[in-house]
Amino acid sequence: MKIAQALTALAIALGSMAGAATLAAPTADAAPCGFYVTSDNTARYNHCGKDAVTIKVRWLGMFPSERCIGPGDHALEDPNAPGDKFISNAWYVRSGC
Repeated sequence: MKIAQALTALAIALGSMAGAATLAAPTADAAPCGFYVTSDNTARYNHCGKDAVTIKVRWLGMFPSERCIGPGDHALEDPNAPGDKFISNAWYVRSGC
């Protein structure tokens, strides 16, 4: 009898833990933190922190330049600047701008 009660309690505990893990899991379409490229080849930077930061953006064959961005997901390309299609990387430099 005590073994059945212990197994029931264990099953309930495991079920509760599994439910909590499911609630905490990110969605499949959540943007990753940092630099990434979308399926349509658009360069983006998702800053997952709470304060503004300075990042460096590199274009193919050029020196990187600094940009200040706030929290959230940002398109790095300017639609009016055709050269922005050649962004190859971006990375965190320091907190603040």
